[in-house]
Amino acid sequence: MKKIFNLILAALVIIGAASCTKNEEIAYQGGEGLSFYAEIVNGDTRAYIDDSNNDKVWDTIWENGDEVSVRGAGKTFTFTYDGAKFTCTADGVTSIVGETVTISPTVYHFADAKAGKNGWSFNTTILTFTEGMTVPLEANTSYFRYTYNGDKPITFTVEDGNTGHAGTNFVVQGADSYSVAYSESITFDGGTGENFIAYYFGTNKTIAEATLSYSIDGVKCKEVTMGMSVGKVYNLGDLSPVASLSPNEEWNEGNARFAAFFFGNGETWVDMTDADSNGIYECAIPAGYPNVIFCRMNPDKAENNWDNKWNQTPDLVVKESYGKYYYITGWNIGEWQAPDFEFPAITTLYLKPNANWLQANARFAAYFFNDNIGKNKWVDMTDTNSDGIYEVTIPTDFSYPNVIFCRMDPNVAENSWTNGAKWNQTSNLTIPTRRNNLYTINDGSWDAGWWSIK
Repeated sequence: MKKIFNLILAALVIIGAASCTKNEEIAYQGGEGLSFYAEIVNGDTRAYIDDSNNDKVWDTIWENGDEVSVRGAGKTFTFTYDGAKFTCTADGVTSIVGETVTISPTVYHFADAKAGKNGWSFNTTILTFTEGMTVPLEANTSYFRYTYNGDKPITFTVEDGNTGHAGTNFVVQGADSYSVAYSESITFDGGTGENFIAYYFGTNKTIAEATLSYSIDGVKCKEVTMGMSVGKVYNLGDLSPVASLSPNEEWNEGNARFAAFFFGNGETWVDMTDADSNGIYECAIPAGYPNVIFCRMNPDKAENNWDNKWNQTPDLVVKESYGKYYYITGWNIGEWQAPDFEFPAITTLYLKPNANWLQANARFAAYFFNDNIGKNKWVDMTDTNSDGIYEVTIPTDFSYPNVIFCRMDPNVAENSWTNGAKWNQTSNLTIPTRRNNLYTINDGSWDAGWWSIK
């Protein structure tokens, strides 16, 4: 998938608070109305990315209308950000000057995971509050930042053993400010574009080892273990559901292009592309289609339709694609596997001759070769269980990427190209890397065949 995690999960530590520092001290002039400046001193859980200089620097950015609660002198006042500082003009607000105050978000229960960048949490205690002072705020949250475009529910889970009010959690606020739930998981019903999830650390400012995972429609797509700490933004990348196709050697022949046919609730074609040239072709999964067929297409025809299709997979379930690639293993078959899946090495090749090749009591041999290093080797093929399929073990003295199957004269024991022993042969074949170990000679043919899985 493109991929998140994209496979890289990077923690972006938010640096600086340049846009929030005050320009000058303002002396208290008396009368109703107080102001102060604020900056988060241990990171920035009010996430905003400033890419004006292409440097991807995270800055502390307050937004107009942001509110904080200031409690002191037995009263609580709401201060609102006006673009430069936090201000309150409520009656009696000047009574907190010179007092010990605590400053926190206005909502009693905060760090709401579903509140986006507003799901902040911080606190501080000021022993002597003064007009125009700069208040250092201590963050209690970090963010997960991700992009998602899909109609399926997406669930995030962090497992670290710390739960409850003092632990690390996803926090979800209820209907009133006094109702809140703490959980290891949080689910969103689809989404569009960039999203932020607040993650509450409570009294735990760091997590030595946490397991973070995400699932789409109940299917786990990715999991990673990492350390976490307060005051950061963890960039998860684009998690939008993507269909990923890994063609094999045969599907890549003929400069083929690839497309996906989505169906089950209407139908639509989508081109597949290999944007990063890694051999994996991808396309966004359009909303509302439960099934897909991957197709190998004629590169000389731009339109996607069945007339321009060369090969296709069986009908597949889209849900099975989440977090996986579809690896082509034959002309019309394949399998879902993890992106880093490695097929087991093929050690034995099989040959199924047709009626032509079986004539005259012919014997069979395999010619293995590696033109890059100038090495080759003949090996006899045998039918050990008399099932009509001949087998040969791939030699291991050198790496042999290629093979030619040969129909041989049974009266000549030595395998050679020059002594008349060879009657017929296949073309130069690449030994498959994805389970295909059986080569079947086409009916009626003397030299052509196809690979499949024995």
